[in-house]
Amino acid sequence: MDISMELWRREMTKTMKKIEVAYICDKSYALTTLVSLRSLKKYRAPNIYYLVHMIVAGFEQKKEKDIIHIFQKEAVEHEIDIVIHQIQHEQNDAIFTHRYVSKAALIKFRLPHILENVNRILYLDGDTLIRSGLEDICEADIEQCYAAVVEDMSVSMSEHRRELGLIHYFNSGVMYLNLEKMRTDHVEKMLIQQKKKEEQQLYMDQDAFNVVLGQNVIYLHPRFNLIYDMYRKYTLYEIASFYNISEHSVDELEQSACILHMAGDRKPWKEQESEQLVEWLSYIKSFKEFAVCEKAYYNKQLAFEVQLQKETHERKNEQQNLEKRILDFADQEENKIDKLQEETIAYNKKMQKCIVEWQERTIAYSQELQNRVTELENKLLVYEQDIHEITTGLDKRISFFECSFIGRIWKYFAGKKKDLQ
Repeated sequence: MDISMELWRREMTKTMKKIEVAYICDKSYALTTLVSLRSLKKYRAPNIYYLVHMIVAGFEQKKEKDIIHIFQKEAVEHEIDIVIHQIQHEQNDAIFTHRYVSKAALIKFRLPHILENVNRILYLDGDTLIRSGLEDICEADIEQCYAAVVEDMSVSMSEHRRELGLIHYFNSGVMYLNLEKMRTDHVEKMLIQQKKKEEQQLYMDQDAFNVVLGQNVIYLHPRFNLIYDMYRKYTLYEIASFYNISEHSVDELEQSACILHMAGDRKPWKEQESEQLVEWLSYIKSFKEFAVCEKAYYNKQLAFEVQLQKETHERKNEQQNLEKRILDFADQEENKIDKLQEETIAYNKKMQKCIVEWQERTIAYSQELQNRVTELENKLLVYEQDIHEITTGLDKRISFFECSFIGRIWKYFAGKKKDLQ
């Protein structure tokens, strides 16, 4: 046993909240389970300690050893703790087949027994991508019921659900299970019996879980198990009506989903046009992992195709980003031109206003000047009249003075003449 890991495990259980998670992995889903596990690690909250139970089955001895080694390496950085459970398929499992569901799904029936010391477990299918922490889903109160689940819209709206006599139908790819209650009520035995009674093998384990657990479950918001395939089948209005949420919420659900479930036959490791291909490939660190998980030998052609797909999508994203930058630049320049035109129009209006004001002020000043000239001319006429009157008066006074003076002289000389006689 790794002593440092054991010490870290003990310390984490004291200081952090523990969430136990279970995956079931066989040779069909080794790589996809590895991808889901890495997405789980990526979005682990700092105060959360994940104890992951990795149940492996159906591998050849050498291949199983390689797979276990890859999974154990994921716990080296002490971000999570992984416990490997090596089991064999039950003989009865061999009679059940499904075109895109692994027989490992039937191992879910045996979870209460395999994890006999665990009371609560969050089970995740390998074809899931974790988009956020799992704390909220594990807050669900399942003390009095078997599980917390998300309703499966596609099956719930089908005739198959009615044939089973069910009111609701949930997806078994993500389940928060009360293993303690399942052990007490011997649910494992009931699941196996129900599976043997099924005439149609439409769903590997899902029908049995729905029939046996029945209505003794609680239903969660679809963000905790967002089955992307429903976006291909239904409109936003139909999805919103089914889950009783707004169309706006449905539109944003893919980005806000806690767990994205790639259920159905259109999976990113099978379909190059899958919407999740780039995100899914981003969690694969090397071609060797792809070869070890999917083939018994290093398949260069397969690795080349995966790399080509990845590079193609990366170039496509780069091209889209470049186009977006060009459009953003064009929008910015167009906004600048619009702003400049608005400023030019505003400046022209301002100049026109100034010209009008200047013309009005010029006219007013000219009018005022003309009025002052007229006023001065009138005053000048008045002054001229006053001067004329003054001049006339002076002339009269001078004439009077002259006459008076001459008279006095005449009188003076007349007196002298009289005296001389």
